[in-house]
Amino acid sequence: MFKHFIITRYNIRIPGWEKKNNNPALNKDWLDHRFLLFKNYCLPSIIHQTNQNFEWLICLDVNTDESYISGLQQELYAYPHYKIILVDGYSRFVDTVHNHIRLSASKDEFIISTRLDNDDALHKDFIQTIQNNFKHQNKCIVDFPKGICMEVEPQVKLSHRNMKYNAFLSLIEKRENFQTIMYYFQHHKWKKSGAEYLSIKNGRYWLQTVHARNVLNTFKGQFASNNIVLLENFGISLPQNYHTFSFFEKTAYFFKTILSKIKQRITF
Repeated sequence: MFKHFIITRYNIRIPGWEKKNNNPALNKDWLDHRFLLFKNYCLPSIIHQTNQNFEWLICLDVNTDESYISGLQQELYAYPHYKIILVDGYSRFVDTVHNHIRLSASKDEFIISTRLDNDDALHKDFIQTIQNNFKHQNKCIVDFPKGICMEVEPQVKLSHRNMKYNAFLSLIEKRENFQTIMYYFQHHKWKKSGAEYLSIKNGRYWLQTVHARNVLNTFKGQFASNNIVLLENFGISLPQNYHTFSFFEKTAYFFKTILSKIKQRITF
């Protein structure tokens, strides 16, 4: 009936992303740092999915060092649902992924595709919830607007984040003339795509990490409580460097958030 793909763009080179905070992107240091994030956050959340009826496409640049690919495969060796795909530059990314899906889902009428960055995580019921909402739709965006923002260094901080058309979108569509969720490089562009929109608001289903080498993300949202329970739902343990916020820090951050919203309204 359908085949579900999680698509992770691991280290495909993208013009304009060469540096973040004066740190070169996609070099050995970047890859080593990203591997730790992948191993500590992304991978556990996939392994702990209550529904394993999907294929995980991990897309690597074709020039990635063979020793790095081997190390990644060793980390994944006990997990049967992944497929490493080598991509020759970002201009070939969508076509390369589509070619694989076209063959892998050759007997299926529908395709579900979910985007996931290699430093982020999914709630254990993420896949199950999407598939529970499959109703033979064609071109339907499935959006979980509520999630968690987690700053992972130098100290761990957690907040609740609400954001529509975020980086964890899924697309349900017929296999005929399919696009996949990766059709648009900027995920928020799906808002004006004309696709049907399904918003699931009954829980926090994604976790976005923030760290020094993020290109775009910053720590935002309302401070979270019950953090041990929150992270367990993602297959993650509370790190030792978790930071408990004082009343002063919470108050300062609250006013900073309000000021930011006022500035946005003035701008637009």
